[in-house]
Amino acid sequence: MGILSEEFTSKLVKDKEIKAQLKLRSSPFIFEKVDKRLLEDYASAGWTEHKEGKKSITLKKKKPHHVVFEDRVWSILARMGFTTLNNKGFRLPYVVDESIPGKQIDAFAADDETIIVVECKSSEIMKKQHFSKELNEYDKVISGGNRVLKKEFSDKHKIKYIFATNNISLSDNDRNRLKELQMFHFNQDDINYYEQLLQRVGSAAKYQLLARLFKDIDIPAFENKIPAIRGRMGGSYYYSFSIEPEKLLKISYILHRVNVNDNLRGYQRLVNPNRLREIEGFINGGGFFPNSILININTKREEPLNFDKVGCPHNSKITEPVILHLPKRYHSAFIIDGQHRLYGYAGSKYKKNNTIPVVAFENLPADDQIKLFRQINSKQKPVSKNLLTTIGAELMWNSDKYDEALNALMSKLLQDLGEKDNSPLYGCIILGDKGKTIKACITLDTIITYGLKKGSFFAKLNKKKLERTSHLWIDPKKEDGTVEYAPMLEKSFLFFRAYFEHIKEQTEDIWNLGSAPGGFVAMNIGVLCFIRVASDILDHIKKYEHEDFKSKNGKEIAELTFRYIEPAIEYIKTFDSQRIAQFRKNGSNAAGVEYAVREFQCEIQNRFADFVPDGLAKWIVDNSGKFNDATRVATERLEVSIKQKLYAILEEKFG
Repeated sequence: MGILSEEFTSKLVKDKEIKAQLKLRSSPFIFEKVDKRLLEDYASAGWTEHKEGKKSITLKKKKPHHVVFEDRVWSILARMGFTTLNNKGFRLPYVVDESIPGKQIDAFAADDETIIVVECKSSEIMKKQHFSKELNEYDKVISGGNRVLKKEFSDKHKIKYIFATNNISLSDNDRNRLKELQMFHFNQDDINYYEQLLQRVGSAAKYQLLARLFKDIDIPAFENKIPAIRGRMGGSYYYSFSIEPEKLLKISYILHRVNVNDNLRGYQRLVNPNRLREIEGFINGGGFFPNSILININTKREEPLNFDKVGCPHNSKITEPVILHLPKRYHSAFIIDGQHRLYGYAGSKYKKNNTIPVVAFENLPADDQIKLFRQINSKQKPVSKNLLTTIGAELMWNSDKYDEALNALMSKLLQDLGEKDNSPLYGCIILGDKGKTIKACITLDTIITYGLKKGSFFAKLNKKKLERTSHLWIDPKKEDGTVEYAPMLEKSFLFFRAYFEHIKEQTEDIWNLGSAPGGFVAMNIGVLCFIRVASDILDHIKKYEHEDFKSKNGKEIAELTFRYIEPAIEYIKTFDSQRIAQFRKNGSNAAGVEYAVREFQCEIQNRFADFVPDGLAKWIVDNSGKFNDATRVATERLEVSIKQKLYAILEEKFG
């Protein structure tokens, strides 16, 4: 691999070269200096004048969309502070045969511990594309390329490959292939997120990226033994210690990405760029913070935090000095409070030779972490339910408590439906602290409380214990005693994606209105009604058609519901403006939601007579109108009586 390896290293840039490249890649234009005599050759190709010299002229032309996207990805890695990046025309050799050229790589970044390799694909407009040929090639690229990278850098370097797409919806086959290859998929939202995060936290954004890419992977050179005080607080163990900011940055993470937006609200609650700059300046000027950063260290059940007792006498009966062994893993310490203080050190000259005080809990229950977060933020703008639900999903994921785990599952399901660009609800669900828009108008807490929890999709609990399982349930228990809810999440996502894709196709014009006048399907009330009747339909199919949902994937289960949902779809297509207004109004309270759901159930029963969800028969009788005449007479009599009484009082008082 001699010649290829030399070509590989010659296309790597560092230091000043990175800065020069960053300036060019950050521009939306391509520049080229040409002899004035050749100007006519360029005029027809879209070039325009940028700067004129004596004998030459510098021309510029807008970059094609795919080049813009590649340069955005490259620029993110450069601004994060990776020390080695690629130049244009970079190829990664991956076979011994030197006659075969290396794999062309769009973005490559490395530092002392990690290497990131990125393939970029872009489209001008949103569309579906297939990449089976390209992904199949990566079988050899990854194994062969890793050998080259380990040789050129070191055996200790951790390597990750990213498949980055812009305005492209990947097929399920391609997504599954990426999982098999252990490649990450970043779409346009991920790229937007890291660009915005860089605006907020500067080069500290790198640690958030590493926490995502290398979650639970060991950091070999991490020096993890530190002196600490061990004690108990509120029934949980904690450790108090001081540590260099750079070390804590490597293993910590803040709230994982929520769907981003132009106003950067997704991170406004947790990280404020102006405050970060103030803190960095304060630190560089010799300032320091005596108050502790609050974190929670997550460990596996069979691997609690290790510590060595210190053999020296002391008089405390409730605390003890120890040498704490911090986890040598990325993404192992969640920052409950102190994000600004810690991230303020990321760009400071003191991040390696100062220390900061820390109070670290060990496996603090998720609900306690949320309570702490709420208490700490109580003097600021109230924490929205939506943000707490988003945080709860991160903290409670794969909890060994059914109620916590199912809450996290439902939240993550809705987040996936709102974030994944192959979902019909993409961009329609409000996530984190994001603001409401005409399109993004569906709230997590509302759909979970009045939709998913009232349906029979996952399991029924009694006093937090499993009473019975439902249609989309997959047993999360593994042989080693741990739990894994990812298979159930995937099955549920496939079900609701296919289910709402069908509804969207049948109601396209109304759906696309969102919450604008005339819209009502892709809103809380519309989504709630369709979720609730989906549960009823599955109950019906299970009872009368004896389907085995366990043997089917989510898409196959959804397809069974399509013929049953048609009457409800046909019903809402008949709505006039007055009926739409009433239907939207139903979404403002629980009673209105129940009424709207019953209407959907009635329409389905009109075509399928044996479709009778619990309580529907009584509701039909109560709302059949058989008491209308008696009610009308009584109302008229009451109205006359009120008038007579009122007139009598007024006459007596005023004559």
